[in-house]
Amino acid sequence: MTEMIPVASSTIRSIGYDEETEHVKSRLTVVFNSGAKYVYEGVPRELWERFKETESVGRFFVQEIKNSFRGVKQ
Repeated sequence: MTEMIPVASSTIRSIGYDEETEHVKSRLTVVFNSGAKYVYEGVPRELWERFKETESVGRFFVQEIKNSFRGVKQ
């Protein structure tokens, strides 16, 4: 189960990350304020670290994740 971190954002409620293993790609989970939950596979740990620390989670998501990784609604 992914540990979710609450964030201060007008569009995103919480984010979480699962490390890549021998059998599974890394997974970034994003829960939006609407309640929609999406999982993005193959997100590098370095990008996750930057995402957690950014001042604007919503802006970072749009610029670095949304169009670079395929999101699957859960």
